[in-house]
Amino acid sequence: MFKSQDQVISLASLTLRVGVGFFMISHGVEKIMLIVAGKLDYFPVVLGVPKAAGLWISFLTQGVCALIVAFGFRTRYFAIPVFLVMGAAGIVVHQNDALFMINAGGSVATAEPALLYVVSYFAIFILGSGKYSLDYVLSSIRMK
Repeated sequence: MFKSQDQVISLASLTLRVGVGFFMISHGVEKIMLIVAGKLDYFPVVLGVPKAAGLWISFLTQGVCALIVAFGFRTRYFAIPVFLVMGAAGIVVHQNDALFMINAGGSVATAEPALLYVVSYFAIFILGSGKYSLDYVLSSIRMK
């Protein structure tokens, strides 16, 4: 089916980057909608970061960085902010919520989704962008 292990890893990276990125970007869209609506106080203070700044940081990581990672441009660099912000969301923001959705009694306010993103973006960091990415295309152009 595949000619090499490298193809398998590249396809796995592509699938993970695009799949996880698609879902993460929806969170970024939610944040930019809050910013445009002027609802800067909606966001909690996290680790001493003011509400408005935290909302912007969340938009930049969940929207912009996730999109850049999905395209495979400087994948490892842009996966780090997403990993860190989602780690803060899972550990700090949801510290009083149930860990798993099954234990939340019907609430979606749990640490589980954020921590799944942490694991996913850490895997993306480890895998890198692979051959099916903007990084690979750009490096091929530079080599010519």
